[in-house]
Amino acid sequence: MILGIPVVLTVGIKLCDLQTKALESQLKAVEAQNEVLNQTQYDRALSMINSQRELFDKERVSLEKQVADLSASGKDRNKEIAQLQQRLSALDSAKRAVEEKAQALSKTMFMLMQEMWESGKSKLPGQPAVPSR
Repeated sequence: MILGIPVVLTVGIKLCDLQTKALESQLKAVEAQNEVLNQTQYDRALSMINSQRELFDKERVSLEKQVADLSASGKDRNKEIAQLQQRLSALDSAKRAVEEKAQALSKTMFMLMQEMWESGKSKLPGQPAVPSR
C-alpha cells in the first residue's frame, strides 16, 4: 500500500506533464493560425483599397468627360459644370484618404513581415523556423 501511493503520484504527474505539453503545442498551433489569418486580413484590405483606387480613377475619367462634353456643347451650362467640378474635388479628397490608408496599411504589413522575419517565423505554420546564425 505504501509503494502504491508514490507510483500513482508519479504516473499522475507524468500524465499532467504530457497534458501540459499537448496544450502548449495546441496553443502554438492556434497562435500560428491567428498569425496567418491576420496576414490574409491585411491582404484583403489592401485588395479592397486597390479596387477603390481603380473605381475612383474610372469615376474621375467619367466626370472629366462629362465636364468636357458640357463645355463643348456651347450652351450655358456653368452651374452643371461647377457641380461636376465639385464632385471631382470631393472624389480627389476621398482618393487621397484612401491613398493614406493604403500607405499606412503597407507600412503595417512591412513591419509585420519584418518582425516575423526577425523572430524566425517566416515559414508557414507547420514548417520549421528559419535557423538563426
